[in-house]
Amino acid sequence: MGLDRRNAIKVVAVGAVSVGAAVPVETRAGDSSASKDGKQDFTFAFITDAHMNWSMGQVRDRELPAEREDVVETPFVGYQRVLNEIKGRSVGFILTGGDGLELKTFDSVHGKPETLPGFFANVEETVGRMKEIESSVGVPVFNTLGNHDTFENPPATPGHPLYAQGLFRKYLGHEGKSYYSFDIKGWHFIVLSTHDRKSGRHWAGISDEQLAWLETDLEKTGKNTPVVVSAHVPFPHAGGAFVEDREKVARVLKGYNVKLMLFGHAHSYEEFEWNGIPCVVGSSLSGAVWSGARAVRDTTFGGTHAAHSQGYLILSVSGREITWKHYPFNFDAEKYHYETTGIKPYGVSMYWHLKQMGKK
Repeated sequence: MGLDRRNAIKVVAVGAVSVGAAVPVETRAGDSSASKDGKQDFTFAFITDAHMNWSMGQVRDRELPAEREDVVETPFVGYQRVLNEIKGRSVGFILTGGDGLELKTFDSVHGKPETLPGFFANVEETVGRMKEIESSVGVPVFNTLGNHDTFENPPATPGHPLYAQGLFRKYLGHEGKSYYSFDIKGWHFIVLSTHDRKSGRHWAGISDEQLAWLETDLEKTGKNTPVVVSAHVPFPHAGGAFVEDREKVARVLKGYNVKLMLFGHAHSYEEFEWNGIPCVVGSSLSGAVWSGARAVRDTTFGGTHAAHSQGYLILSVSGREITWKHYPFNFDAEKYHYETTGIKPYGVSMYWHLKQMGKK
């Protein structure tokens, strides 16, 4: 049975033993009010899977002809638009669910191998522009590490100082960390890394070091403090991608007051329970990687149809209760570019638009 996000979630006893040093953070003045038990209320936004990449824009490398670099600006228009909406909702901070970057397509440009200087120039350009847009909201942004935020494809090499999670820690991590915690007005927030340990060819696990940190962090927090956990890949699975060590995490969380777990990765809004914990998977900001909110034939997944929804969550805390609401956000960068320039779209994803516009 689905959870009613409009009703307050009651106290959920879940289990664990853990906690690292939490960073106290105050939300913006005017965003909160006193609740019945004396705690201050606050509101925050959850966004995930923005997949921003200045070099490639909104489409896969193989679908972007060299002459179409004029379209790479449009995802930044979409990112600014959604953050403008969020700013209008007077949130105290923004929490992301991972995949803020699209590093998987940074490794080549129009079929040519990327050089390290070119790669990092693109990363710094993208991150700089993202942070400039985020600064317009005027609130802290706490990032979760996603699989597209890791530096592991060419030109990455295991010996590089930013290999794997290192790039995220430098550009998007909180105080240089890929997993961490912070406190907001009596609530404890834990940001986990689901790509902290390599298994075979993929980073898909949570290391023993992170588990030990989590145990210490929760022990310091105590069993009465309400807790919200963010991680990129949903527990127990998303599209067949399982988080290794998730049952170890469940044992650590058991017995603590975990009110909610937030996830990204799946590009589709979903609510469920995992070991008695309410869970929400957020929609992707980028939808089908800035090709709109719909089901598409995405060749990335072997030609199967995948649902991609666009949207964000606004979560409200009142005392020891948390509620949330999903807001759809439909910005198609390719369609926007077509409508503003008159230049015809291209590629598999554009067939849908041409058909809808009566051009096909």
